[in-house]
Amino acid sequence: MFFLIVSIFFMWAMALSMRLSSQKADPLALTSISRIIAGAVIGSLAIFSTPWGDFGHLWASTGTHIVIGTLCFWLAGFTSLKAVSTGPLGITWTVVRLSMVLPTVASIFYWLEIPVSMREPLFVLRVSGLAFAVTAVVLIGIRNSSKTTDLTKTHQPLLPWALWLAGAFLSQGTWEVVLRASGSLPDDASRSFFISMVFAGAMILSIPILLTFRPKIGKSECSFGMLVAICSLLASGMRPWALKSLPGTVVFPVTAITVTLLVLLSGRLVWKERLGVWGSLGAVAALLSILLLTMNV
Repeated sequence: MFFLIVSIFFMWAMALSMRLSSQKADPLALTSISRIIAGAVIGSLAIFSTPWGDFGHLWASTGTHIVIGTLCFWLAGFTSLKAVSTGPLGITWTVVRLSMVLPTVASIFYWLEIPVSMREPLFVLRVSGLAFAVTAVVLIGIRNSSKTTDLTKTHQPLLPWALWLAGAFLSQGTWEVVLRASGSLPDDASRSFFISMVFAGAMILSIPILLTFRPKIGKSECSFGMLVAICSLLASGMRPWALKSLPGTVVFPVTAITVTLLVLLSGRLVWKERLGVWGSLGAVAALLSILLLTMNV
């Protein structure tokens, strides 16, 4: 549970950092710089702390996870940014958050973490909790969308946005499926190597993006990029260990809904935003989902 709490805290901190930087830093530059900093730091630590003789067997046990995870982790960030830039922010982030359904469903029906039967109380609890989690994300998404430009009032074509949004949903969901698969890695050395090489791979993929699009890079991009890099490392870096001791049916929906709820409450307390009817209903649904997802029978 400790690793899950730490991961959730830094995901919330990362979300707040992104919000604080939204009017001060170019999002593409910020995201790319954060990936480069995080990848350089953790990749260097992994290379210099791992005996050369261990690289072979570590790659043998984690290579597939690393390749797929790197592509999905990097794509999730890039496609999300493109979706936000071509469509409404509220709807986009709501759909991306709903990608937690993919690893949760995989945990139930592929990894069979719980008995799949309506007669099993635990199955009923987890599925009900997932339903409330989806409901909470949608309700809070409606509340957020009401504050932004409506899709029907934009002059941007819908197809590019829909394609980027689908890419963001699938890549983020697949990345979390790979994270779930990392829970079965043989030892902590393999988990460390896996997450280090994923960040290092994302760093390598981010460099051509900076060179191709050449976004503005200034003091704000570098400072916020470093802050987001630290949060990202600790948020994603803790998840393989959280999944080592907790089932994916708990980790993924609880993470998504708790971060969403914390961001909602932060908006109320820090920026004095009104919850409104949709936000209040979403908060209630979020609390119910956390209760059902963590309750044991």
